[in-house]
Amino acid sequence: MDLQQKINLYKNLITDAGRIELSRTIQEWKKQHGAKWLEEFKIDFPPLVGIIDLAANHEAETAFEELKNIIVKEIETEIESNMFRSAARIAIFSFLDVNKPHVFKLHAELKNEIDKPRY
Repeated sequence: MDLQQKINLYKNLITDAGRIELSRTIQEWKKQHGAKWLEEFKIDFPPLVGIIDLAANHEAETAFEELKNIIVKEIETEIESNMFRSAARIAIFSFLDVNKPHVFKLHAELKNEIDKPRY
């Protein structure tokens, strides 16, 4: 998955439909795979591993800043031109800052779903 595809995936996750879809997917995986759901999930959905780990292991503000660090690493790895790197950082960080409430909502919903006991 290239950087643009990841960006589009992440943009979808902060929409209501994207959050609902991811929450339902996690619910289904927890039911199907039991205690090992996360390990199995990571195998089948590698682009989401970082997002799931951030939600599971960090408070919202820390996860938000860590997400920015992950994005910087992706940009540095995938874009050769300094000018395009700068433009990508500005565009993505502006998008994240404008959508911070939606990112926090995604974090809260994922954290709730991840921590929810299986029945």
